[in-house]
Amino acid sequence: MAPSNGQYSPKLQIQSDRYYAVHLLGELKDAKAIPVLVPLLNDSELNYKVPWSLGQIGGQAAIQALIQALQNPSTDVRVVAIDALQTLKAREALPALRAMLNDHTRSSFGQLLSVSEAAQRTIGVLEAEHRVLPLTRRLLRLNQRRPVQSRKTTLRLMSSQIERTGMATMSSIWIASFTTNGSP
Repeated sequence: MAPSNGQYSPKLQIQSDRYYAVHLLGELKDAKAIPVLVPLLNDSELNYKVPWSLGQIGGQAAIQALIQALQNPSTDVRVVAIDALQTLKAREALPALRAMLNDHTRSSFGQLLSVSEAAQRTIGVLEAEHRVLPLTRRLLRLNQRRPVQSRKTTLRLMSSQIERTGMATMSSIWIASFTTNGSP
């Protein structure tokens, strides 16, 4: 890797290789990488990438490491950890996420979210999925036994629920149901 003066720099090459190694471990989704990744949460050169990789890998060990990462001094690490917990649908992180609601420091990349804004968004998604999806599934089961006109009514109700919550997962559930059980 060449710095701005055009000279090859082994130090910059190593930095770049480490970044891509962390990224690749996340892409591979192998839980054996978790013990390698967790100590890197304390490495200021690439700690912001580690929560993303843990979120890609998943599993209880990754979730626990991400919950601990919420205490990291780096705002970027905390925001990416919050996003990873949302990706993993980690409801067990809700108490720790609620504790982040007064942290108004902003991340330095992406949407420049504050920790509080990221936590609010993730809490909303985790709670909405927990409450809305079981109701949606019940409605779909009931809807399968109804005539077409009633199905259209249920479809309208569900569409308005999706618009209010902004939950793409709900739309995929009811679309799959209607395409496999007959059109609305």
